Amino acid sequence: MASIAFEYETLFLSHNNGYRRKLIDACDDLLIDTNNIQPHDAVSDCELTRRLHAQMKIEIAELNAEQEKRQKAKRSRETTKNKNKAYVPKNWREYPDFGQAMRPEG
Repeated sequence: MASIAFEYETLFLSHNNGYRRKLIDACDDLLIDTNNIQPHDAVSDCELTRRLHAQMKIEIAELNAEQEKRQKAKRSRETTKNKNKAYVPKNWREYPDFGQAMRPEG
């Protein structure tokens, strides 16, 4: 329980200021069903901890997938940017009309 609580606080409560969360509150934060479970009962606490750990795995997987998606989009933008830079000659300043051909008049 202690390692799962620490992992929960580390990953999901960066604003916690060092205060511990109750197990039932942590489960409520992650929308875990706590009906029919009596808090502070050994078996119930074990079940809540198991559910919390399972939900944390799902949340972490979703966060990792979202982060990977952002990184992939960033790499794609960088690749496109680099491809577009390849069309610009190194000495583009020597051509006063460079880039002006596609501008509309007016």
